[in-house]
Amino acid sequence: MKEIIWHGHATIQLNSQEKNVVIYIDPYNLSDKNNNLDNNKLNNNFDNNLDKADIILITHAHYDHCSLADAIKVSKPTTIILSTADCLKNLEKLDVNKKVIVEPNKKYDVNGIIVETIPAYNINTKFHPKEKKWVGYVITINNKKYYHAGDTDEIPEMSAFKETTLSNIDVAFLPIGGTYTMNAEEAVKAANAFNPKKVIPIHYGNVVGTKEDAELFKEKCNCDVEILEEN
Repeated sequence: MKEIIWHGHATIQLNSQEKNVVIYIDPYNLSDKNNNLDNNKLNNNFDNNLDKADIILITHAHYDHCSLADAIKVSKPTTIILSTADCLKNLEKLDVNKKVIVEPNKKYDVNGIIVETIPAYNINTKFHPKEKKWVGYVITINNKKYYHAGDTDEIPEMSAFKETTLSNIDVAFLPIGGTYTMNAEEAVKAANAFNPKKVIPIHYGNVVGTKEDAELFKEKCNCDVEILEEN
């Protein structure tokens, strides 16, 4: 099983064989064998070809990040969901082990997996207001740190936390599609703010942004950049 799978848009799947854990971040528009999913049948038992999540992390309440249908596809009775409060309201009918409301600048221990939250917001537009308290996530698994920035611009916290929460990030998932988030050139500045070891661009190819934006980001960024093929 691959360590990192990009399911398109902002959906990332992390797999740790050492911890025997599968984590989904912002599951959305996931393809499976069951194209006629009834959202009222929340029994987690239908057949599909997707790995089931031990942990689901959701950054905010927009439909392309907080999707009940997609949470159903990858959840199981023992799944734990961490999400902002407004998104959890949309997932009330989902029957899983535990649902945790998150806020920015907090730390959560999920069965030995450390999950920290970073603010995620727009500075020059109103699509993602800071007052909503939406988040990005830093996940630490076996001393390896992953940062999923959520829907955000380049924000002051990225440099402010470079010696703390965002120090020694092994892999950062940064949105580069523009319009609702930072664009490719702004994402370069964001990467330079905290110097991750590797960046994987996300949030393009679906709602906004193209692979050309990802290529532009790779061309201009000083750090190691890997452009993943959509799973």
